[in-house]
Amino acid sequence: MAHDHMQKINPLHLAYSFEKQIEHNFRKGPYIATLELSLNNMIQHQDALLNCHVEALTSNDVNEQESFSWYGKTVHRVTAMKTNEIRKIKLTALITEPGVYNLNSFHIKLMTQDELLKDEAGETIVARPRADSLIADHHYIREVKLPDEILVTVDDKADEGLFM
Repeated sequence: MAHDHMQKINPLHLAYSFEKQIEHNFRKGPYIATLELSLNNMIQHQDALLNCHVEALTSNDVNEQESFSWYGKTVHRVTAMKTNEIRKIKLTALITEPGVYNLNSFHIKLMTQDELLKDEAGETIVARPRADSLIADHHYIREVKLPDEILVTVDDKADEGLFM
């Protein structure tokens, strides 16, 4: 019974970088914002390899009248990440009008090797030793979320010297 009450551990350290304040001329087209995620396997157990699935979700904007769309590759699979290894993923948002946007609308799920193989539709990935037993035994959380809002402000910068 004590096993059910154990606090689950987050085996990933997440960091992110992005441009917070942007001036963009929307007359020339939408702004493309890049969010770089850094994932670090923090499991200190015999170089246990970690697999995870990162997926950009539909926008979770701050001002509900405004939204953005994820652009380009929106699903990333990080496989066989070794202890203390850092992997970087880039997500790209397409912003069509000025406003404040929360880019914290992605989902990170830890996956066992069996789940990864089912998800990869035939691609064989060998990853041993791995964190599967620790994930399956519920020692680690299955989904990782950043607690913070990732706010980007995009202001419209009209062409200088443009007369109407």
